[in-house]
Amino acid sequence: MRRDEIWTVIGGASLALLLWIGIAGLIWTEQAEGGLRIAHLGQTLAGGIAGQTDRGLGTADRLLRIVAERAAHAGANGFDLDAFDLKAFDAETHLTDTLLPLFVIADAEGRVVQSTLPGQVRGADIADREHFRVHAEHRTTGLFISTPVLGRVSGHRTILLTRAIARPDGGFGGVVIASIESAVLQNIYAGLDLGPAGMVALIGEDSRVRIRSIAAGAPMAPDTPGMMGPHATDADPGDPQEDDLRGSKLLDFALSGTAEPISLEDAPAVGAGPPVRRLYLARHLANYPLIALIGLDERLVGRALFRETVFLVTLGLTVTALIGVFILVICQRLRRQATAEALLREAIEGMPDGFILFDPQDRLITWNRRYEAIFPHLKPILRPGIRFAEIAGYAAHFITGSEEDSVRETWTKWRIDRHLSREPTFNQALDDGRILETAERNTSDGGIVSVTRDITVLRHGEATLAASEARFSRFRAACRRLVLGDRCAASLYFRFGTCRAIAYRGGDAAAPRPPGREQYGAAGRADATGPVPQPGADRAG
Repeated sequence: MRRDEIWTVIGGASLALLLWIGIAGLIWTEQAEGGLRIAHLGQTLAGGIAGQTDRGLGTADRLLRIVAERAAHAGANGFDLDAFDLKAFDAETHLTDTLLPLFVIADAEGRVVQSTLPGQVRGADIADREHFRVHAEHRTTGLFISTPVLGRVSGHRTILLTRAIARPDGGFGGVVIASIESAVLQNIYAGLDLGPAGMVALIGEDSRVRIRSIAAGAPMAPDTPGMMGPHATDADPGDPQEDDLRGSKLLDFALSGTAEPISLEDAPAVGAGPPVRRLYLARHLANYPLIALIGLDERLVGRALFRETVFLVTLGLTVTALIGVFILVICQRLRRQATAEALLREAIEGMPDGFILFDPQDRLITWNRRYEAIFPHLKPILRPGIRFAEIAGYAAHFITGSEEDSVRETWTKWRIDRHLSREPTFNQALDDGRILETAERNTSDGGIVSVTRDITVLRHGEATLAASEARFSRFRAACRRLVLGDRCAASLYFRFGTCRAIAYRGGDAAAPRPPGREQYGAAGRADATGPVPQPGADRAG
């Protein structure tokens, strides 16, 4: 594996390690802050339930006040509860609804005299019930909220809201009662997701539970035995001991008014079943002596943390897989690039000429060994990133062979100007007698590629050839003069010979003959520019 591939793998592994460190940090943060977020959610829910319950009780209290006031002043000749028609008033004003399905009026002796139920329900005795006695005994002057009881008029388990009816002289004249179905409230609270064993409850400041919904999401049907705990029974539905939290840590917490949550295991009034830890939060109602209590199943925190952990781990695995694929792709590209670079390097090193490449900023990228052979004095400073101006300044001393700064500076400026002017080809003679030819071209990205070759032998050959041609030219000129001289001599010989021949014909035949064709032969004809004259030609002319 190449070094760049190793660094790529190390970089990818480091990135994956940082990713998992971040995920571990997020999971740790979720563990540390998840409970706080759940507690904040519980505080919000407790505040919402307290506010909604307070507003609902306020509406019911106003209706009870109106009914009590109308019933107290209905008699034309004095106080007469029978003179007030509750059913007619209900038909006119729509008193009853889903939350308050029943209104009842009882006289001072505890006998029911009117009801919004169809038919006659007169005569039912509620004098022994707490919600009647608290008004008859003047223990409260405002709204009384009972614990859940099995109604003797409705036959359903209900929470009763009662107010006293005052006689004109200020005495106790009876009570007006509004009934709230426990199951209706439980079903409302059951819509809250508080965990598998979450709980919503309304607790009175007298330590008794008014309503509770356990295991949100599983509404309880009305008249379910034990709905409010082990003390609630049909035989004695008015027992004031049912679901009493007196002396419990949960009540102390609820009465303390603190906004901070508390974690308790299987607190009182929770009901049967295995121990469950809940995170409790409490809010007091603003206008009534009740406390809204939220019990968050602590498994809800674990469930939220588990979902968050699964999400983060899945995200981490996905990103890690992507990093792995990215590393593989990069390594493959690096291998292909390395192969291409190796081939390119082999081709560059195989060049017979010196090769050097600069980037657009005129910084050295690469060169071959032939370039070092041509410029051996540059070998100590050649390195990637060095600028051309530095190379030229360093080479000036060796190229010029001069110790004078002005000479070296002049050559350096000339070389840089040549480099920047992008002249295609130029020659330079070195101090050691070598002659170099350099060709420079621009690359597509603005860089410069330079190829240098030693043409000393070529130049020497050209000089030798030129000298040879000069000597040959001089030789040809000398030959021409020699040939011309020979022609003149031959002509004289021929002419003289002709005269001598005429003379010999008339004279002594034994006299010597002039030189003729036999003396010059073929060579004489080859050097002459024309045919050799025949003896006796002058006579013909």
